[in-house]
Amino acid sequence: MDDGGSATDVDVAFGLGWVGTFESGTGNNLQGDRAYTQFQSTGWFTISGLEVGGSYNLALIASPDGSHGTDYTIAGAGIETATGGSAGTNVNGALIFTEGVTHVLFENIVASGGEITIGIKQASGSSAAVLSGLQVQSIPEPSSAALLLGLGSIALILRRRR
Repeated sequence: MDDGGSATDVDVAFGLGWVGTFESGTGNNLQGDRAYTQFQSTGWFTISGLEVGGSYNLALIASPDGSHGTDYTIAGAGIETATGGSAGTNVNGALIFTEGVTHVLFENIVASGGEITIGIKQASGSSAAVLSGLQVQSIPEPSSAALLLGLGSIALILRRRR
């Protein structure tokens, strides 16, 4: 979905290194349904259909199981690790996520060629590496943000003059 709530098209393609998938059996379960890799092999996947040269924030959702610590890697952005753990719920039923446990966050990742490739591998002492879900958020271009800021400033000045 874009910021306005409209559906957008991106593709996710899984490459080499994946061992399998696991379904929780309870319908669409964000942390229960997952793809995984083991044996210290790296599972690769590519998100495509992004704006060429566009910047994105990526949240990668980990396993609910604490024995499945996962290292997530994006070239040029380093490695982020999630230890694994369930996203519990608060009193109104909303999920509570904790960075470094239930997910990792990569910020300002540039989609060169309209793609971002990510690798996952078992963290030290882990029994598997898991990808349970992902969120891709587009970051507006600085010129677009500056334009919006400028238009907002003009509107405030005109309102103040009235």
